[in-house]
Amino acid sequence: MKKFVIRFLLISTFCLCLAHVGIGQTAAGKTGSDPRELLIKAKEQMAAENYTAANRSFREMLDSKAVLPTEMCYFFANTLYHLKQFDNSLRFVEKYESLAGAGGEYYHENLELKKLLKKEMELAGKCNYCDSQGYVLTECHYCGGAGSTEQTCIKCLGHKEIKCKTCSGEGVVILKNHFGQRNYNTCQICEGSGIQDCSFCNGEGLIHRNCQSCIGSGRIRTDQLCSHPQARLEN
Repeated sequence: MKKFVIRFLLISTFCLCLAHVGIGQTAAGKTGSDPRELLIKAKEQMAAENYTAANRSFREMLDSKAVLPTEMCYFFANTLYHLKQFDNSLRFVEKYESLAGAGGEYYHENLELKKLLKKEMELAGKCNYCDSQGYVLTECHYCGGAGSTEQTCIKCLGHKEIKCKTCSGEGVVILKNHFGQRNYNTCQICEGSGIQDCSFCNGEGLIHRNCQSCIGSGRIRTDQLCSHPQARLEN
């Protein structure tokens, strides 16, 4: 009986040791998502000019749902600037301003970055090849650059004409005089034909609507960032 108890205690102790090791490994695994460690990693990637990798590190920080250090906004903005994502970069510059204020450690660097971003945004605003965020625009494939699409008129079904509303398609208008007598007059609207141009499509048989893909502009945004060649020449 004594041997059995000793054996049981040894097995229990061994199991507790295994459980302790497992917990330690789990905790260590979680340290990789710690915002401070990720920020250090991102800074190292920025120093090596690997801004694509730094971008991933910063986005991992955002996905961690942890409380993030204020300086992260400035460094992320800097990374986005080098990736030419100027619109997103400006958002984080302004976020750093609102959080850190004039007393922020990177206040002056943040101001300089903001000036550079404003200049790039101005170039994008003058450029005819991209949108306001600096992404190249291309012809809308849905409307062929027309900005609108044609659809068969739902009222006349493409026939361009409908039954005259005034005479109900009869071609004549019946009026009664004071004595109750009926007078038959040729309809002045359809001139006796009983039909008139469809008012919904103005007799075209088609309805023109703004393209839903490009919202009537004739161009859609691509993932390619613009170098603003025309705007730079003008400056």
